[in-house]
Amino acid sequence: MRAHVILILLGGMVAACAPSPRAGRNPKETVRNLETALRSADIGAVYDMLSARGQRELAAPFVGLKGALASVPDAQLKAAGLSGFKKMDAREMLVASVERARDENPKALDPLKSLTIVVTDVKQRDDRATVKASFLLRGRARDQTLQLVREGRLWKLDGDEAMQAVPMAAVAPAIPDCSGPSP
Repeated sequence: MRAHVILILLGGMVAACAPSPRAGRNPKETVRNLETALRSADIGAVYDMLSARGQRELAAPFVGLKGALASVPDAQLKAAGLSGFKKMDAREMLVASVERARDENPKALDPLKSLTIVVTDVKQRDDRATVKASFLLRGRARDQTLQLVREGRLWKLDGDEAMQAVPMAAVAPAIPDCSGPSP
């Protein structure tokens, strides 16, 4: 009996420590892993699947936020629930924003659990690929063309198009817009 309980606990620990989805060894695998990450709302994993350029694009609002927070007194940040943001990098800020949105509305990201991504076409040339896919969510399909680039041995999403294809409006209230007006 005791050994059985230990095995169950170990199994639970292994499942809890399962690695996050990551960029794949081919474009289609990366898109499959993207679906897994989005379905589990693992935004950190999605960020990690982005190319360096994609990460810069997605991080831009957070860079503006960090600059704006530099002049805000710590007491004000604490009252707003943003006290740790000054010390975070863009990835950490994105993950914290999603967690904050989930705290404010525990069901906000539930629609992602039913997301399905159907790859309809893959064109690969050297270290670049174009993947046409249909993002199916809440009975609606949204066709999306994803650009991927090979970085090292992994294929990464080369832009923030994948994030635009999902209902990120659910987390938008938790992400203050400090980017200012466009020039």
